[in-house]
Amino acid sequence: MKKVKKLTAVCLAIAVLFSLFPGDVAHAAAPVTGNDFSNMIYDGSVLYENRIYIECGGVVYSTDKKGGDKEKLFSASKAVGQKESFGFESFEIYDGCIYAIMNFFAGTGGSDMRLVKMDLDGKNVEELAFAGSLAIADGVIYFVKHKQTSKGEYKVLGLYCMDLDGGGEKALLKGDVELYGCDGKRLYYGVCNKIKTKSGYAGSNGTTVYSADLKLSSKSRKTLAKAYSSNMGEYYHVIAIGDGCVYYTVYSYSSASYKLVKYNSKKKTKKELSRGKYDKQVGSGIIRGNYMYCGSNYGICKVNLSTGNIKYLNHDPHCRIYGLHGGVIVYSMTRNSGNSAVKTMTTEGKARTTIGKFFTS
Repeated sequence: MKKVKKLTAVCLAIAVLFSLFPGDVAHAAAPVTGNDFSNMIYDGSVLYENRIYIECGGVVYSTDKKGGDKEKLFSASKAVGQKESFGFESFEIYDGCIYAIMNFFAGTGGSDMRLVKMDLDGKNVEELAFAGSLAIADGVIYFVKHKQTSKGEYKVLGLYCMDLDGGGEKALLKGDVELYGCDGKRLYYGVCNKIKTKSGYAGSNGTTVYSADLKLSSKSRKTLAKAYSSNMGEYYHVIAIGDGCVYYTVYSYSSASYKLVKYNSKKKTKKELSRGKYDKQVGSGIIRGNYMYCGSNYGICKVNLSTGNIKYLNHDPHCRIYGLHGGVIVYSMTRNSGNSAVKTMTTEGKARTTIGKFFTS
């Protein structure tokens, strides 16, 4: 697990899935990158030319398509000339190059998130921008741009795009946004809902989720869900989008509980799939058919999207999914001691390979 993601989310990760609306998403029609559309945002792993590339504790590995035959490739920290680094926060592979969001500070130094480009062996590194997330389509990088205000602190400027060499940068949407992914024809993103109180405190009560064409034209924009309320005691987090629905968790501070909600974008209806104590909440979902594979504090689990029933595939603690490639799940786990590992397993729960181990403070 990476500290930045612990600090910035009560839940774990965001997922963007295969198809949202008939005719709206063409997953197979337009190759996006080495990663498939369902894995666009956590991007701790990428399937590229029959190998799964995985970042673990600042080191990049690859495996075969079954999650075995592990090979250590290079140290991400050394590649960028850093003694310490959190490694890749997320990454994509496009035309034989890695495009990664990296955190250049460790310990109590805070966050310094940068978008870098490098060869598959970690050589020829270029810094392209201060950024927090990315997606690539048709030779264009889409990213959330940051402005560094001081060491370890930054401001989100908006959703931008640029060429693969870092040139031609252009603002698409300014403000506090989240980029969920791109299917090659449309971008999927969220806009933070800002609120103010009488005392002047500016907070957020959730996210409005949209899709739009690659130019983000207002004519093409569709509102997919409004995951928010006026209750400042609740925290909303989108964990998956798929099959015309947006899935998000609602965490209540007062009751220390959560619920998993399914919002049907076409019918504009909400359905509660499950609820429980805060430590049982699910996150980082990837949808396959009628199931969502999720990370949780008690292992990797499989959620039935019709009934809400949850089945645990393993019992590793504090799990977060890095990716799902065919029948192989890549995920991280962290023990209370801080000892962490990245592993692979099948969608049936059969353990495959431990990719690497590291310590999370």
